[in-house]
Amino acid sequence: MARGALSVKQQRTEEAARRSRGAASAGLEPAALPFPARRCPRCATRGPPPPRPVTAAPRGPGAVIAERRRQGHGARRDRDRERGRERGRGLAMGGFSADERLRLQQLRVLRRRWLRDQELSEREPVLPRRQPGPVAAFWERFLQPGGLWRQRVFRAYQTGGFLVAQVLIPAWLVHYYVKYHVMRAPYGIVSSNPAIFPGDRILETGEVIPPLKDESAGHH
Repeated sequence: MARGALSVKQQRTEEAARRSRGAASAGLEPAALPFPARRCPRCATRGPPPPRPVTAAPRGPGAVIAERRRQGHGARRDRDRERGRERGRGLAMGGFSADERLRLQQLRVLRRRWLRDQELSEREPVLPRRQPGPVAAFWERFLQPGGLWRQRVFRAYQTGGFLVAQVLIPAWLVHYYVKYHVMRAPYGIVSSNPAIFPGDRILETGEVIPPLKDESAGHH
């Protein structure tokens, strides 16, 4: 009994000591605790709990941006902005920069060279030799001296060839096909009468064709 009572008393003493240490770590007096700190007897031998990490006060957006810049964030954007300021300053003070002037000069030279290459020489364009037919060669030789009457003759030849090849021949082919292959009674065609032999009967009149006379009876 004494050993058991002593152990309970020791437990209570240790619990009171833990309470005081927890209040001191939290910045409170032991009597200012809102509720008594109770812990499991099984965990009494593990010692006091570790102190909580102290969190920093919330910082404003300016402090966060400055911290990120110190860490290297946004360096490329700052460099681009600085280059843009230098370029604007150069344009405002003396026009284009040296690199831009060199680039413009190179573009100007290339453009002039390209325009010079577009000019045709006396030998250009080089086309394959044309070999006209006999009719085309005749009309070329006919029109080479020039003259109004020669042009009119050639124009009359072209008109006549168009009428014959594009109008008359197709019209004749269509007329022939319609007349002899489509129409049942072709216009202007006279069909021959059927052959009549002695002894045949004519259907319209009922007459019977008499036999032919023997012409060889009068001869010796």
